[in-house]
Amino acid sequence: MISAPSVIYGDRDRLLGFSQEEHPIVAQLGGGDPVQLAESVRIMTQYGYDGIDLNCGCPSSRVRAGSFGASMMLDIPLVARCIRSMKKATHLPISVKCRIGVDDQEPSQTLPSFIAAATEAGVDSITVHARKALLDGISPKKNRRVPPLDYQVVHDMKRRFPDVHMVINGGISSLEDGIKNHLSVMDGIMLGRTAYKQPLVLTEVDSKIYGDVQSDVNIDHVIEVMMEYARSYVRSGGKMSHVTRHMLGILHGVPNARSLRRTWCAL
Repeated sequence: MISAPSVIYGDRDRLLGFSQEEHPIVAQLGGGDPVQLAESVRIMTQYGYDGIDLNCGCPSSRVRAGSFGASMMLDIPLVARCIRSMKKATHLPISVKCRIGVDDQEPSQTLPSFIAAATEAGVDSITVHARKALLDGISPKKNRRVPPLDYQVVHDMKRRFPDVHMVINGGISSLEDGIKNHLSVMDGIMLGRTAYKQPLVLTEVDSKIYGDVQSDVNIDHVIEVMMEYARSYVRSGGKMSHVTRHMLGILHGVPNARSLRRTWCAL
């Protein structure tokens, strides 16, 4: 996530630049000012992103202080104004990621209003993290574990708004879990920490979800390509560890993984 003021006033190439190999790539924006969001969207569109997402789900204290993230769910009319402003500024699809509610909100009442307002404003897709965000007295890390997940609320919203493209997120630990429990209802599932810690699970998507033939993945080749990318990144002024620390998950289940992780972390 990048805040709208950072996009407007910060080092844009550092914050927004990416490699062409990363397509399709979506930028996530944090902000609650429709004018700033529109200007940020215009800038991001010029950088060649494939979509832009408005963050209405992050519960961190820093985000709360800026009156955006999950706190946006407390001001649904503002969310609608932000979406309209973003839509006018680009041809790219605009999505929103939110929680089922915050603090004492009753999701069965708040979430339908949120989805209806976002849809009326023209949002192209909504991703719902299936738990509330607690804005006071709890860290973002704990906000990923408590309060408990409530998938049923999200399923109910999809049934209530069948024409809205809706994705479910939160605690989905495998493709099997997503297929069994969610894809019969939802338009999609979002794997977060699972995809980060075990990225090779994504190689199973085509076969397990779409019924295509499973393709073999040569891990050595993947690592070779990534290391060439890392060397290119270093030549442009970056640090090798900025890349290798995010490659550790690919070693999940690989023989001698511990030794390789130590080597990569030392680069």
